[in-house]
Amino acid sequence: MISTVGVGRSVGTDNISIKRTAFHKAGHAVCGRTLGLASGGATINPGTGHAVIAGHHTLHNDFIASGGYRDFLSSVFLKLMVCLAGPEAETIAYGDADARGDVHMIKEFCARYYIATTDVDRLRPQVHALLTKHWGSVEAIAEALMSRRTLTGAEIDTLVAFR
Repeated sequence: MISTVGVGRSVGTDNISIKRTAFHKAGHAVCGRTLGLASGGATINPGTGHAVIAGHHTLHNDFIASGGYRDFLSSVFLKLMVCLAGPEAETIAYGDADARGDVHMIKEFCARYYIATTDVDRLRPQVHALLTKHWGSVEAIAEALMSRRTLTGAEIDTLVAFR
């Protein structure tokens, strides 16, 4: 299942908003790819941005596909990390972030799968470390998004440097 991770920031013609949204979307994309989730692409549309990560926000499919509770829980934590990655990339680049859409998804995940806020808080340093390790890829994807506005999953794959 493919779902969309959006950001509420208005893009319009404001270059700063376009750059911030590009870094936000790039964070989602790089985190998802480095964690092994397929990327469906990323887009900055007038008014919003979207990063599409395959399996990012699935529901019962996780139970069917998982090899047990431990695999299922790991899958949920990976998806939470992808949610956290957009705002974290934006914060790394600009010092703060618009995380409204991501916070909503994180709260939904936590409620649905009985995940404690402290578990989410423990993921934040891991997401920060992953993004700083792959910051060159985040910048490359953000630049490409600012230039072209849309990247396919295959284009993102070519820009993510697995080191």
